[in-house]
Amino acid sequence: MLPHLRDELVLYSGPRTADGAPTWSLHDPVRNVFFSIDWPSFEILCRWTLGEPGAILASLNEGTPLQAELEDVKAVERFLLENELVRSDRPQQTARLRQQAEKRRARPGRWLLHHYLFFRVPLWRPDRWLARTLPWVEPLFSRSFMMLTLLALAVGLFETSRQWEHFVTTLVDTFSMEGVAGFMVALVFAKLLHELGHAYTAKRFGCRVPAMGVAFLVLFPVAYTDVNEVWKLDDRRKRLAVGFAGIRTEILLAAWATLFWALAPDGAFRGMMFMLATTTWVTTVAVNASPFMRFDGYFMLMDWTGLANLHQRASAMGRWRLRELLFGLGDPPPEALPAGQRRGMVLFAYATWAYRLVVFGGIAILVYNLAPKPVGPLLGAIELWVFILQPVWRELSMWGKTMGRIARSARFLATLGVLAALAAVALVPWDSRIHAQGLLRPVGYYSIIVPEAARVVAMPVASGAAVAKDDILFELDSPDLDYKHRAKEIQAATTSWQTAAAGVNGDLREKLGTIQATRARLAAEIVGVSAERSRFQIKAPADGTVFLSDLSLRPGNWIKKNETIATLLDGRRWQVVTYLPEADLARVRVGDAARFYPEHSGLDVRRLTVAAIDRDATRVLSDGILGSTSGGRILVRDTAGGPVPETAIYRVTLSLPDDQPPQAAALLRGSLVLSGAPKSLMGDFLRSAASLLIRESGL
Repeated sequence: MLPHLRDELVLYSGPRTADGAPTWSLHDPVRNVFFSIDWPSFEILCRWTLGEPGAILASLNEGTPLQAELEDVKAVERFLLENELVRSDRPQQTARLRQQAEKRRARPGRWLLHHYLFFRVPLWRPDRWLARTLPWVEPLFSRSFMMLTLLALAVGLFETSRQWEHFVTTLVDTFSMEGVAGFMVALVFAKLLHELGHAYTAKRFGCRVPAMGVAFLVLFPVAYTDVNEVWKLDDRRKRLAVGFAGIRTEILLAAWATLFWALAPDGAFRGMMFMLATTTWVTTVAVNASPFMRFDGYFMLMDWTGLANLHQRASAMGRWRLRELLFGLGDPPPEALPAGQRRGMVLFAYATWAYRLVVFGGIAILVYNLAPKPVGPLLGAIELWVFILQPVWRELSMWGKTMGRIARSARFLATLGVLAALAAVALVPWDSRIHAQGLLRPVGYYSIIVPEAARVVAMPVASGAAVAKDDILFELDSPDLDYKHRAKEIQAATTSWQTAAAGVNGDLREKLGTIQATRARLAAEIVGVSAERSRFQIKAPADGTVFLSDLSLRPGNWIKKNETIATLLDGRRWQVVTYLPEADLARVRVGDAARFYPEHSGLDVRRLTVAAIDRDATRVLSDGILGSTSGGRILVRDTAGGPVPETAIYRVTLSLPDDQPPQAAALLRGSLVLSGAPKSLMGDFLRSAASLLIRESGL
């Protein structure tokens, strides 16, 4: 004997599916829940009062073109029992309800976990208010209002184009505190109208709107409107209209905001109109129109395709396809669908998984960084487990339950082999190459740097000339230093006079000790200033060829402090200099081989040998041509003292064989490939993950 249906259940005719089959919506008004059922299920429910599966089958097979089986009736019975749609007028049914209630009664920890991840806060029961005010907003749904909005948009765009520079610069003003406050007000206003758009559209079609409020997805607030009663509508276009109403409202609002921005004076109101015209509706379309989360786009896609519960059905189809691809079990698909629709659902499932991986992974990282420890890591781990890892674990558990069948499949061995090969490629250290950027330069390489701001007096040597050690390259003059030298000489002459006059002047005689000490100090300072002046006569530090940094440099030009004005190269011996991060430095040893590929084509590749490795990190990049500010690969920032690396790097020097002349007249940049200790492709990632885990856990 079949259980009795609850008396308050209501059946509504639904839209037809893509293949023309009719559907119905079964409404449970107690919970305000709708269930979509197909034609065979509807015919079975219509004959449910017969009480016996055999009688239902006989009536259905005789009175309809359908041919049902006993299992179809049993499936409908299970559906009714699991969703509590039958009366509890038997002891066994009461016991079943009690068991279901026990299952739903979550422990405090599980309840807190569930409500941290998602919960709703109803704030308003708007149904009566919507019914009273609907006549006032009915004109907003008219064709005339749409044409008026298009006209407002055209005028607004025209006026905005005339003020385009001011419109663009308005974005900068939004970064102030007043701009942020205006953005928040505009955002709340736009979201309120968004939800009212859903509510009024549903009300126009005769649906009840029992609640509006705020839902929290991982503590992130999202406005919501309960429009479940759209399942009563049998017109798919009306359902689409309700789903699209929020986005439509914000787009219309943006059109009017564009006009108001063009007409309004500068101020907070104009800033809010800018936000409504440019930002809020764009974020709404980007987020709400996505079908990969349970937002407007998902429900619109369901109404458009006629596929209810699309996420669950697509995920089941995607898991089935994955198992068939990996193991070839030959299982039938979860539901019979045309091949094209089945492929579309599989692709949709995989896109949904990828989208949710990025979204929930990003939210977990955000929670991890913003929440205080240990709450942040704990909440981030919980979210990763519930939304990402738990579904994976469930699927792996399913594989474990069918491992007997999987192990007997021919494709399993091929899959196992491919996975083993991928694991070997990822985990086995086989790549010994270390890629870097190097600089081919003479061993004798000197930068001629001006010690202080000075003026060029003489340039005895021309650019490109050969010089010997201690040859004068530049004679510079510093007026400040000359003034300082003359002042010290005058002060010293004064103390000399005071010393001589102390024999006839009593006051000076009493201060003679202090005067003599001052005289000695000034003499030492004059020697120091003279030595400092000698630095402005710049001599060659070694034999070589001098090259001016600026060929337009002439006597009389002023040069700033620490400016490199020339380079001295000793081209008899050459080397390559590179800089490696700490992770690569540990793989390099003195004596390792390398190859240098010059940037300029036509030059030969050079074989090198690692000659020296610095163990102290480079604080200032002396070879600035390798820095990012000069087109190199090393990320640096310019400072007064020179380019400073953004990360720790270490200098490595490589030597050329004596039988390989450099074929270069000056510095030459190129790519460098060193042969070091091999590493795996995943090695750096695993080490970074392990260090992060150890650092954050305090081990």
